[in-house]
Amino acid sequence: MIPVFKPYLDKNEHQAAQRALKIGWLGQGKFVGDFEKKISDFLGIKKERVVCVNTGTSALKVAFHLAGVCHGDEVITPSFNNIGVIQSITDLGAKPVFCDVKYDDMTMNPENITELINSKTKAINCLDYASNLCDLKNIKKIAKKFKLKLIYDAAHSFGSKRNGKFIGSDDNLCTFSFDPVKTITSVDGGAIIFKSIKDAQKARSLRLLGQIQSQKILYQNSRSWVYDVKDQGYRFHLSNINASIGIEQIKKIKEIATKRIKVFLNLDKNLKKINMLILPKKLEKGIVPFIYVVRLKRSRDKVMNFMRKNNIDCGIHWQPCHKFSKFKKSKSGNLKITQKIGKEVLTLPMYPSLSTQEIKRISKYLSIAIDKFCKN
Repeated sequence: MIPVFKPYLDKNEHQAAQRALKIGWLGQGKFVGDFEKKISDFLGIKKERVVCVNTGTSALKVAFHLAGVCHGDEVITPSFNNIGVIQSITDLGAKPVFCDVKYDDMTMNPENITELINSKTKAINCLDYASNLCDLKNIKKIAKKFKLKLIYDAAHSFGSKRNGKFIGSDDNLCTFSFDPVKTITSVDGGAIIFKSIKDAQKARSLRLLGQIQSQKILYQNSRSWVYDVKDQGYRFHLSNINASIGIEQIKKIKEIATKRIKVFLNLDKNLKKINMLILPKKLEKGIVPFIYVVRLKRSRDKVMNFMRKNNIDCGIHWQPCHKFSKFKKSKSGNLKITQKIGKEVLTLPMYPSLSTQEIKRISKYLSIAIDKFCKN
């Protein structure tokens, strides 16, 4: 079976995890501080601006919390989205308001935001998708005009650049995910990037049950037994074991990026001659592709099943969230593009170690499937 995802791991990650286990300090500790430093060095920002947590979903919830999102508020977000984003909003007692996306890149359409804003709107959540960056410039303008908080989910974009700068280096309340399938992984993990050092300090307490503890002591694999609690907190801290793996991953981010770009372009080359298949947009300079999403005008599910029967796994990123039972009654704008692409998207295998031979196999069976199911 060719999987949809495959993390790029070697002996260094195994040895790092073993070192963490041997030290025996398995909770938040020195490696977490070191991982945050590695992220900050890579992005070219102060280490105090980076706060690591146990998942990308936790990173979003902390960001929403610090944006002041609470019971009764509304957050405008795409329905074409990861469900973790929506659950983070509702877990704080707020309500998602679903916005449509653009057909070409499947990211939030700024033209559809303003009509959804009212007195209950507290924030806008935008996100990048696959190898496409959202229109952050215009979304920021809308947030500023209406004095709304902006939470930028860059889970798909670690290592990518916008206007020559790394995503996250110039952003506030920007979140990353390091789960098993992301560009780099810490097995599970996430990070929030802040502009305000004060907000970052609050986040460090939030991730550890609201405890106000010395980070210097924690990052020495120790802790203080006397502390204060002034705010709500969560058990969202990252473990030393996860951080140790993340450190090794970020050391080879350039190698991972180079390989992912090569695989993406190789897929483009092999799939471009297949009729009735919509390929991703041309890869822009500075982008590290995360997933390879094609679109089929018809028979997507039949094609997907055929591929799996021939030992090629495929995915769907994503099911529109307004289709889920829990969110069917949520407020939304016109979601005609979301409705359309939700039936078309198909994620093909793409990861650093995907070989040319495997890519040709994917192309072969995809072509057979389309001839079989899409041309009648």
